Amino acid sequence: MINGRIVQLAPPCELYERPATRAVATFVGAANFIPAEAHGEVAQSVLGPLPLLTSHSGPVSVMIRPESVNLTPDEDAPHYIIERNYFGADVRFDIRLSDGTILMARLYSWYDLPIGTHTYR
Repeated sequence: MINGRIVQLAPPCELYERPATRAVATFVGAANFIPAEAHGEVAQSVLGPLPLLTSHSGPVSVMIRPESVNLTPDEDAPHYIIERNYFGADVRFDIRLSDGTILMARLYSWYDLPIGTHTYR
């Protein structure tokens, strides 16, 4: 329910994984939205090709949950860590992508990547 209206009625997993709107996505949890250009079931973005759940054409925003992001150190990558926050069980990283977009990632606490590390997702 958002602003007194039922926006999507679905099981919790579906609300989280396949929200009907951006508002539903952010209501049920943290989410990144990456601008991209859709061509069928793939969208081209600053992160490279991203799979889509359904076929689209043209500009889209692709939702990526922070816990779905994988980080691999790569000194030649254009993306880099700008913030690191330790939460015990996990660590939240903010990554500045080459287009200036900030991508949030949540990884297990044993990921010891310092601020400034260049990464490939």
